[in-house]
Amino acid sequence: MTRRKWTTDEQADWLSKQLDKFTASHAKKTMSTEFFPQVLKEWHQKWPVPNATPQEIAGAKNADDAMKKKRDKDDNVR
Repeated sequence: MTRRKWTTDEQADWLSKQLDKFTASHAKKTMSTEFFPQVLKEWHQKWPVPNATPQEIAGAKNADDAMKKKRDKDDNVR
C-alpha cells in the first residue's frame, strides 16, 4: 500500500516544476534563505490557508493568533 498524497494533482504538478530551482538552490546551499521562503510565498498565494474556525479562535488568544497557529501548522505539514 502506498502512502496517501497530501497534494492535489495541480499542487503536485506545480511542485514538480520547482525541482530545477530546488536543485540549483541545494547546490548553492541557499535553500533556507532563498528557495523555501520564495516557494512558500508563491504556494500561499496559489493556495491560501483557510480562515480560522470559531473553535480554533476560541482555543487561541485571539483571531490573529489562531491564524498564525493555523499557518504554522500548515507550513509544518508539508
